[in-house]
Amino acid sequence: MAQLVNVIFILVFIFAIAAFSIWVMVRGDQILDKWATDNGYRIIKREHWLFWQPFRFPAVRSAQSVYHVTVLDAAGNEKQGLVFCGSWLLGVIQNTAYVKWDD
Repeated sequence: MAQLVNVIFILVFIFAIAAFSIWVMVRGDQILDKWATDNGYRIIKREHWLFWQPFRFPAVRSAQSVYHVTVLDAAGNEKQGLVFCGSWLLGVIQNTAYVKWDD
């Protein structure tokens, strides 16, 4: 009986982590789309970065979604950069986005 309880606990734990990960990705997509619309950009390409360079961007936490995007502005200029969706403290619970444009 104890083994069954352990197996159920492990399965529930795995399910919770998977559900949280999916939620973070979906919520990140929503924040990214809103950021693009609010700033007059059209997203041409988006890459969700699951792994990023931690020494270059130490403020990113696992509850934030990070995207490398290519966008067109209203004048037709193409830009590329990283968009950090969510806040450092609350992750994607907070509806914020910060962009760091490529040089």
